[in-house]
Amino acid sequence: MSDIRLALRALRATPIVSSVAILSLALGIGANTAIFSLFNALMLRPLPVVEPQRLVTVSSDSALALGVKTGLGWNGAMWTAMEPNLPLFDGGFAWMSRRFTLGRSGEAHTVDGMYTSGDFFKTLGVPALLGRTFTAADDVRGAAAAVGVISYGLWQSQFSGAASVLGTSLVVEGVPVTIVGVTPPAFAGIEVGTPFDLALPLAAEPRIRGANSSLLSPRSFLLAVMLRLKPGQSLGAATATMRALQLEMLRSLPQAPKFVSEPFTLVPATVGVSSPSAGSSGLRQRFARPLATVLAVVALVLLIACVNIANLVLARAAARRQEMSVRLALGASPWHLARPLLMESLLLAIAGAIAGLALAAWGSRALVAQLATPTTRVVLDLSLDWRVAIFTAGVTMLTAVLFGTAPAIRAIGTAPREALSADGRTMSGSSLGALSHVLVVAQVALSLVLVVAAGLFVGTFERLTAVPLGFDKNNVLVMNVDTSRASIDAARRPDLYQQLVDAVRGEPGVARAAGSIWTPLSGGGAMMTVTAPGGAAAAERGVVANFVTPGWFDTYGIPIVEGRDVEPRDAAAASPVVVVNEALARKYFPVGSALGQTLAGVRPGGGVLTIVGVAGNAVFRSARVSFTSASLALRDPIPPTLYIPLTQSEILRPPGSTTVNVSIRFAAGAPATLSRTIGAALMSVTDGLTYSSRLLEEQVRASVAQERLVAWLSAFFGGLALLLAGLGLYGVTAYSVARRRTEIGIRMALGADTSSVVTLVLSRVAWLVSAGIVAGLLASAWLSRFVSSLLFGLAPRDPMAMTIAAITLAIAGALASGLPALRATRIDPADVLRHS
Repeated sequence: MSDIRLALRALRATPIVSSVAILSLALGIGANTAIFSLFNALMLRPLPVVEPQRLVTVSSDSALALGVKTGLGWNGAMWTAMEPNLPLFDGGFAWMSRRFTLGRSGEAHTVDGMYTSGDFFKTLGVPALLGRTFTAADDVRGAAAAVGVISYGLWQSQFSGAASVLGTSLVVEGVPVTIVGVTPPAFAGIEVGTPFDLALPLAAEPRIRGANSSLLSPRSFLLAVMLRLKPGQSLGAATATMRALQLEMLRSLPQAPKFVSEPFTLVPATVGVSSPSAGSSGLRQRFARPLATVLAVVALVLLIACVNIANLVLARAAARRQEMSVRLALGASPWHLARPLLMESLLLAIAGAIAGLALAAWGSRALVAQLATPTTRVVLDLSLDWRVAIFTAGVTMLTAVLFGTAPAIRAIGTAPREALSADGRTMSGSSLGALSHVLVVAQVALSLVLVVAAGLFVGTFERLTAVPLGFDKNNVLVMNVDTSRASIDAARRPDLYQQLVDAVRGEPGVARAAGSIWTPLSGGGAMMTVTAPGGAAAAERGVVANFVTPGWFDTYGIPIVEGRDVEPRDAAAASPVVVVNEALARKYFPVGSALGQTLAGVRPGGGVLTIVGVAGNAVFRSARVSFTSASLALRDPIPPTLYIPLTQSEILRPPGSTTVNVSIRFAAGAPATLSRTIGAALMSVTDGLTYSSRLLEEQVRASVAQERLVAWLSAFFGGLALLLAGLGLYGVTAYSVARRRTEIGIRMALGADTSSVVTLVLSRVAWLVSAGIVAGLLASAWLSRFVSSLLFGLAPRDPMAMTIAAITLAIAGALASGLPALRATRIDPADVLRHS
């Protein structure tokens, strides 16, 4: 308690130094805690279920190589074969994530949800907050009525938390579903970052989707499977059991795709899943490495803050050296001198941590908002748990040690004879100055590393946003129309798509309109294996395909460089044709024209497609099957791409596909107003349609959300590091001028001019900054290789980024030390000699 009182008295005696130290620590600790809270919520926090450590997902080596821990998908028949064998484990379930449209028709009100097998809640051990969860009895095909369980969030937002919600009928994609239960607020589902609003039994999927059911199609592999291990059942034993069951399932699937035949691998699912193959956003795959990188960046910021504070505390300790020597002369031990200084450091760190936690609470929420896109919401549990508490406490103690050790060591080394000198002026201060100079060099070096990182990440973002798209993203409104509830035969659905396009073309403000199954940078697109008879290339998987209506290229501003566009004459009964991009034409037909050439391997039964046009290269999607980055389409070279007439695509599109994107290039009018007009035109075509709208520009912007976040954070923390380095240099220079005041006064009395004094002060600072820049450049060259996969258009050791960073640090050093140097020129030699 005595040490605490002494420490508080010392901190109050220098309020400016203490305030600067607390603010620096608050920024450093707060930033670290905010990023770690986000990292913890995304990667480390277990599911709020019973014994989550016993949960596993069924995957394979190929899926794991792509970062997908839930496998590449099961179909309904595989799960039907698996269900009788669930007693070999302590339960299990299959699920399929989906966005549900509430209501019967009109503008879509969508909610995040999932189809699950009956034992979903039982396996997880999640009880109902209100009513009941559904059971295996609810998951029986042909049941009298469909039932559903809603989340606590939907209960509050849609039903105002009323208990009368039980038994209420909720219209899901035109089908009434009876609400039987509400889940607890802590349970948000098993998909990280994507909370569910509505859970329906798998058996309800054919009822809702009808003839377009994915569950009944042998070609749809959209299910993911999670199992609960029995107590004491090892992961290896469970994997062996699962592989034996796999052999039985494959006997009932003679034409199963290759990825289903790969040996199953069980993967721990303690922290939930993040699986694009199961229909979620793949948030964990996209942001895990960027967040780890940013966490390293903010750790360096905190280290810079600690070095800065250590310099401040050293300067304050130098002013108290006579007090220390007096206490030593009176019999105090070195440990008794060091203890109050260490306590001061601990109190500063605790005050900074308290302020930092408040900043972290705000900062983590702001970061989550940056992860979301116009089409994908992100909700993460950022509440304080034991991991965040231990992390913050550990960081607090570490900072106290980092900046408190140097002054404590200096205090222990104080000599009792200093008390006998007048104000301790016989002290040379050389050791103190040397230690302070080492800290300045380290601070400049660390700051340079962060400024280089900021330059690399900001440069990456700028280059990605400057990538030529090959299409005009401006003034395009995309209407996603779901026709699953329309009263129309499946064979006539392509005709309906064309009718929808025709209906909107005549609306005021519409310049051009066309339809397609997918849109650029939406993440969708078929992957096909094609061959070119007589061409230079052999069969290759990695050709991207989209299905479009006439006018699609004109709507997107993509030029037809040779041949013609898709036309109305390319009907279902006509000869199959295709428009290819320049990348495909060059690769498959390097000599001569691609027009009139054929592509095989696309249509079942050995049919060929005749090339009738060559379009300009445009970014659509990446040919890589990967879920780690949403910007692969921008990063990768434009792959060979097919544009197939939508009317000729029925046997090629994904089974059960009932949505079409109607793209409208508007000439005038606000998009929000236009969307209502277009919506009315769409609804006039047929009943049972639902639709949603978005701007193409927003979709393009969402594709670089990961890079935008990293660039924004690295630029902010690079600037903060630069500010801290400037403050540190200012403090050291000011202290150096104060310590050498007598020397400077004598030099001026002997005739030294202003320029000589400035040179005297800045020469040492220039050496320190130069040494720090050299050390920082070497450290940057070594560390940059660890972030090379996050860069685009820049080498990890980009000379321009390093040069600009070095110049920036040099300018910051000159500005920070310039003011104390000017003050040195105003020292009065007479006053110095009078008091020396």
